[in-house]
Amino acid sequence: MEVNAFDVSREEVEAALTLILSSSIFCKAQRSCRLLKYLIESKLNGRVRDTVEYSIGIAVFDRDQRSYDTCDDPIVRVQVGRLRARLASYYAQGSNSAGLHITIPMGSYMPEICRKIQAPHPSSLHHRLMLIPLRSMECTAQSIAAGLDEEITHGLFNAFGHQMIMHNSEARSHSAEIEVSHKLDGCVRIDDDALPMSARVSLRMIDCATGTISWSRRFDCPMPLGISQQEALADAICQDLLEYFAQGDAGIDKIQTLIREIALHSDRKT
Repeated sequence: MEVNAFDVSREEVEAALTLILSSSIFCKAQRSCRLLKYLIESKLNGRVRDTVEYSIGIAVFDRDQRSYDTCDDPIVRVQVGRLRARLASYYAQGSNSAGLHITIPMGSYMPEICRKIQAPHPSSLHHRLMLIPLRSMECTAQSIAAGLDEEITHGLFNAFGHQMIMHNSEARSHSAEIEVSHKLDGCVRIDDDALPMSARVSLRMIDCATGTISWSRRFDCPMPLGISQQEALADAICQDLLEYFAQGDAGIDKIQTLIREIALHSDRKT
């Protein structure tokens, strides 16, 4: 059976799901367990229609179909946000997941399943990465930019360790001693005209040796973009960067790009 771009069997997916549900992060979170199990079963059985917000509310959270209104009851959006955060924490701990990586992309409720790339240990990466503080294009985006800075910095340090260089006055004063190989910068914009209102996070990585853009991503996220959503987004960004460096500076393989690309232009609500 094919899931995403790789040949992953149902048995492998079910084994990975069992490990996740029995982990310390999930074992006491009954709602997250029930939700993840339902979404994975829908994925494996090709039941795309079952992963819309209304269907999830009825099947997983026992809402009455005669009175359930997704506009008035945010139970699915709230619980999916918590599920994304739990999955991010699970993989951040390096937990055994049967060699698979399961995510719930922003803008969708359909899980993405791919084989986990075994990246080299951060200490073996010959790259020094500097995060430039994200720019906010509107006043309303300032808090989001600041929050994402914190989450991305935390994630990059966990991924790259001392290869992660802070962008501050002390680092700049020692620039002659610190050879930065790549700089990551970007901006946050708010689309006030969209219904519902959304935020676009644009990121790019510059190869300092050549001055060229070596990596670029855009993420459209529904508002409000709370802490759990920021954490999930930062985790996806850091995982993508780690896989990029693991593949080498020649570029990301097209298949990997398809796998890690987050489907953020879906018509479904999050």
